[in-house]
Amino acid sequence: MLKGLLLNAAISLCQTEDTKNLGSVVEFLRASDFLRRLDSKDDYDYQPQLRIERILIEIGKLSGAKAENVLLSLGENEVIMAHPRRRDAIVMATGKIRHPSKKLFDFLDAQAKTKSVQVYTVVAALGTMRSPKALQRIEEWFHTSELHTSSKIGWFTQELIQHRNDPAIVALYERLLKGRIEDRALRSVVVQSLFDYRPREWYEPSHIAPPRPPFRREASTEVLQQLLVIADQSVQLDISEDTKEGVRKARTEVEAILKFRQDGGPEHITKLISQLDDKSFPVREHATRELEKYGDWAEPALRAALERTPTLEAQRRIQTLLSKLKK
Repeated sequence: MLKGLLLNAAISLCQTEDTKNLGSVVEFLRASDFLRRLDSKDDYDYQPQLRIERILIEIGKLSGAKAENVLLSLGENEVIMAHPRRRDAIVMATGKIRHPSKKLFDFLDAQAKTKSVQVYTVVAALGTMRSPKALQRIEEWFHTSELHTSSKIGWFTQELIQHRNDPAIVALYERLLKGRIEDRALRSVVVQSLFDYRPREWYEPSHIAPPRPPFRREASTEVLQQLLVIADQSVQLDISEDTKEGVRKARTEVEAILKFRQDGGPEHITKLISQLDDKSFPVREHATRELEKYGDWAEPALRAALERTPTLEAQRRIQTLLSKLKK
């Protein structure tokens, strides 16, 4: 009960974005007594997400320079940085910052160099950040021989794969693949993580919720066109044949998505969704049947429509259509 109250109070103070309230949150988190009350030793040992991690995520959402200032202030505190999960949480929270300063990059560099935080965790934050300088850091570390190949493989199968529809991430992949990747296994995984998904190969059976790539249909047309170019370049590389086959399958999927868009499919789906709460019952029924025919092609638009809090009638029909897609 007390833990929940402390968590809610801290989050509420963060959401005000008031300087005085944020200062109070910082003071709370710097106090070892508060940290013990917020998360017990058992929480640190067994809980997948700590309450302090939720607070730090909320801090990362602050506007302007507020998020960076608060996180850097906490990163200088010995009490909060004394536990590896708290250190990792501060680093991951920086990934929410879209305009990082040199001071923040220096902080992340220092964490990686001192080994207090694994480079993998810093790469995860930089990949989420996706600013040009953040991706430049990843590129520099990728080409250094000081880091083990197995660690680099994890960057792609665990983190970057989750952002592979993002234009900046796709551009990073393109630069890496155009460069010299000495290790054939690493080269293959880089290609696979952009064009394929191999959970049985990449993750242990004990991995409860392995990372998943976004739906390719959610990518912009510009990204899809860029993927076609990278696909053609990738199959010319020295990579395994099954990796090349995965690229070819992905290329076929991308071509199909582009043709679907050129033929006006998205516009038609949008029109049908708008008819799900039409005054006419036959119109609503016709729209539902047509959307069902589209199947997976309609899923992104249906989910987006559901997030816009539609009418109860439209909501019911959208949920029914989505439930059928799961079967």
